[in-house]
Amino acid sequence: PFKENEANYTFLVDMLLKVRLIVGELGVQLKRALDVVQPVLFKLKGVTPTEQDMRELHDELVRVGVLKTDGDFLHGVMKDLEANFNEGNFTEQSLNDVLERDTKGGSEQLEKSTEYILRLGSVLIPSLHRRPGTWGDRLKEARDIVSHLFSTFGRTDQTVGNQQSRQSLAVTSIAAACYACQMTQEDVRELLNGLLDIGILHLWALSTWHKTEDDNKQKQHIAGAVEQLLKAEDYALEDVEEIEGEANEEGEAQ
Repeated sequence: PFKENEANYTFLVDMLLKVRLIVGELGVQLKRALDVVQPVLFKLKGVTPTEQDMRELHDELVRVGVLKTDGDFLHGVMKDLEANFNEGNFTEQSLNDVLERDTKGGSEQLEKSTEYILRLGSVLIPSLHRRPGTWGDRLKEARDIVSHLFSTFGRTDQTVGNQQSRQSLAVTSIAAACYACQMTQEDVRELLNGLLDIGILHLWALSTWHKTEDDNKQKQHIAGAVEQLLKAEDYALEDVEEIEGEANEEGEAQ
């Protein structure tokens, strides 16, 4: 319950305010502090952050003086991407155009950040959920962007450890989006099956996410569908363990 964590939450917000007062709004130390503290704040609240949760935290940090009103840089990026998605524009080029324009050429580092991955899923999946057709059709239409969510067009370090971390974050963002949309279990299963079928989501990463992700309402919303997939005939649990073992051996070799 959040009440039990409220004192720790308040302490961390106060710490951010002290960093802000010492180094200023644009100090690199403040950015680093925000990157470290934000995930902890959401964990204390017991939520996997959606775009709305991110915005609410931003507004709170504005109220207490940690950020200025325009401090949530990613909010503008996500608004521009969401507008593209809602128009059915899911090309790699359109995404790169938004990132290059909004970051003034500094997109590569942004694409690797935890907050970016979590928020990209929170705008992409609801937009796809509103599209006509099956999840297989939607994922094919948006393959470029979905591939980007799970790996940054090959620009990320592609060792197994980094792939797994990126995929786990992507699944976390999908879980949050499914919860926010109150997606049915049938929808969730179709979405995850579609990601597996087109080879974007790897089974060992899904299994690892299921074992290691903190328990919260977003995880609970898709956990049943994940467990059904892992226990299905085509995705037997013993196969998952074998795949994970091969992935670990590959990672050690690299």
